[in-house]
Amino acid sequence: MTESELLQVIEQAATEGWTKLDLSGKNLTALPPEIGKLTQLKKLILGKYEYDEDGSFVDIIGNKLTALPKEIGLLNQLEELLIIDNQLSSLPSKIGQLENLQSLHLSRNQLSSLPAEFGLSYQIPHLPGNYIAPQLLNIDQPEYNWEKSHNLILRYEYDFMPKGILTRFIVETHPWIEQQKLVWRSGVVLNKDETRAEIIENYNQQEIKVRLWGNRKRELLAVVTYELEKIHRSFERLQYQTMVPCNCEECAVSENPYAYPLENLRKRLNKGIYKIECENSYEKVDVRRLIDDVNLSPQPDYRQSQFQYTPLQRELESEREINLTVNIHNDNQAKLTSEIKNMNSDQSRKVVIGRDATNIGPGAFNLGEISGTVANTINQLPASPELDKPGIKELLEQLKAAIESEPNLSDDDKATALEQVQALAEAGQNPKEGAMQKVAKTAILVFKGIVAGLPTAAKLAETGKTLVPMIAKIFGL
Repeated sequence: MTESELLQVIEQAATEGWTKLDLSGKNLTALPPEIGKLTQLKKLILGKYEYDEDGSFVDIIGNKLTALPKEIGLLNQLEELLIIDNQLSSLPSKIGQLENLQSLHLSRNQLSSLPAEFGLSYQIPHLPGNYIAPQLLNIDQPEYNWEKSHNLILRYEYDFMPKGILTRFIVETHPWIEQQKLVWRSGVVLNKDETRAEIIENYNQQEIKVRLWGNRKRELLAVVTYELEKIHRSFERLQYQTMVPCNCEECAVSENPYAYPLENLRKRLNKGIYKIECENSYEKVDVRRLIDDVNLSPQPDYRQSQFQYTPLQRELESEREINLTVNIHNDNQAKLTSEIKNMNSDQSRKVVIGRDATNIGPGAFNLGEISGTVANTINQLPASPELDKPGIKELLEQLKAAIESEPNLSDDDKATALEQVQALAEAGQNPKEGAMQKVAKTAILVFKGIVAGLPTAAKLAETGKTLVPMIAKIFGL
């Protein structure tokens, strides 16, 4: 396709409001800035894996793009971007700001870094060239001491907690990680001026718990809530409650004080009711003091007004500016981790980069650990009520076993394939929900890409042909 032909297609797509544009296999070496006109576009294909009607791999159809124009960031309705089999060595930073982007497929490129906007990893302060990807950290919480008296406590409860909140929080606050050691996949301990903050995500309970100790705990809490709320605002329609701990005499010395929804406290203040009873001690406590204790605003629009840009916040951002980077190295090879998950909107935001996983220092994956995590998630699914008709739980168990026993898959590929089973198991809790269907669709696509590289006679290829359509049917795909 010539440049003039491409410009004509873009002009037609802009005039007619196209929502999908497939430019794969057009021998393109560059995209013009005019691509930014396609503000209605939801799916842009610049390279793809092609499958036949039976779901069997046919071909890889790409282009010769070495870069993308910054105008790609103007496609604010874009949900899926496929750039498979090109020659990209980097991405424009604007691509990380596409708020509706759910899937970014970058397999078979030459990427060695990602825009900082993705918030995927960080360089360890004072150790240049050493990087950590929080989503690949050890799952076990390290041992450390904690002073349990005079703590400031806050809790967030989510109607549906998207994955990736804590991952992004760790990246944003990484300069203050205590000794650069007290961090694990579901938690982190920050230390600033001898004040400590412990932030732990409990995905099964759909909550994040925060507790602080030290002389500057109110100031440090303001930074924690600022960073968490900044992440919250990036998710469309995210529903959650901020739970404020009781400060009555009994709860003040308790590790598990009674907690009030902040919204309920605000409503009381609006109606001139300034006292509320603790459900543990039945003592009356002051509503205004409850809110003030955790440095929050009593105003109705508190999520817009409460998060002040404090001097301590500026200090964090200054340190972050120096240290934050997303360069990820794998023995000097220009290959990134095969799938890095972040959440955007109320679903998985997937960055599918390729099938060569990265060893990222202390964050390198452990296949047995991944397998155990996947097994636990599958076990939470309901069993099929019909013995002769397998449900989502039974189908994923079979698929997991087939992946682990496939001799033609490397450990890297097995890890990536198991991550897709994990995504399907999580989505399987609500298989008819639109967001979960999109998660499943992406996971199935990635899995098919992995299987496409296997010999035709491989057992997993045969098993996949049987199981994948059955799984897709459960999700209504």
